[in-house]
Amino acid sequence: MRGLLKRIAINLFSGVSVGYIKFVYKTSKIVTHGYEGFGEISEQGEKYVICFWHGDSYCYYPLLRDKGISIITTLSSRGAYISEIARRFGYNPVRVPDSSEESDNFNILNILNQLRNKHVAITLDGPYGPYHIPKEFPLVTSFVSKKKILLIAVKAKRKLRFSNRWDKFIIPLPFNTIEFFYREPMPVNKGDLPETAAKITRLMELA
Repeated sequence: MRGLLKRIAINLFSGVSVGYIKFVYKTSKIVTHGYEGFGEISEQGEKYVICFWHGDSYCYYPLLRDKGISIITTLSSRGAYISEIARRFGYNPVRVPDSSEESDNFNILNILNQLRNKHVAITLDGPYGPYHIPKEFPLVTSFVSKKKILLIAVKAKRKLRFSNRWDKFIIPLPFNTIEFFYREPMPVNKGDLPETAAKITRLMELA
């Protein structure tokens, strides 16, 4: 019974979230910058590790919908909620343990192998921060899977910001102007992780 109620709650909250962000996009001006630099993201052609800040993640769901993208989420309750929203926009959720969960029997390299021929979306500083500090996981994912990192930053003219949360989560408002900034795809070399992380932070803060 408890599992059923949890499932109903996830479906209800995710349904409201999906409906709201669709309404925001329908009533807002969506502007992209730098998109022509590497061509349209699709299921064909070069694959990327697509990265963005955790606090901005709600803005992105309709942007890259139905493009064969696998999105990494955790096995937590919040991960279940995110996975349901992602599914409704045509993403393929891939759930992995977070830092607080048992992961001895979870082969992340095997998962990355399965995703070798797919786009993978990962939050740069998630799931628990610190705020706007890139984690090693997206960088290692890029290196292991031999995919370039594609950074996408966002700027919403009108938004609600939850400053009490670690990620300063934002919810864009309707009748808005929302701008997305695509950075030039960049390779990751194993020996350059700290330098790459610093470069990523600089590029993302230029939005």
